[in-house]
Amino acid sequence: MLSQRAQAALQAGDKQAAKERLEAILAIALTRPVVKKPAVTMGPSSKPVPAVKNASAPAIAKPAPNAIAPITLSQFKLAMLVANLAAEHGLEDLAIKGARESLSGGLPVAEISEPRPRVDIASA
Repeated sequence: MLSQRAQAALQAGDKQAAKERLEAILAIALTRPVVKKPAVTMGPSSKPVPAVKNASAPAIAKPAPNAIAPITLSQFKLAMLVANLAAEHGLEDLAIKGARESLSGGLPVAEISEPRPRVDIASA
């Protein structure tokens, strides 16, 4: 819907309206995943903390608190579509913003799909 309105505004020569709609699409495309914080429990932990067996084992790297999460490949494609359309119609600042911000978290990552239920062919 937004892309159709942006296209219509560009065809009508209304760059301001097209820019607003393209910015809205870009905002949707660049939405980063939100990490949910675990709930804080009150009182002592019900699980005992295991002792460290091998102190020389490498620690698991955790991302920096200010790290930017990468976007998915479909989000990247949408951002590049907006950037290309903006560049073709003289909206260079929006084109640069789309390209820069889409890569600010690194290269795009594959989509995370929901696990499919296993089907046992032998019993079917």
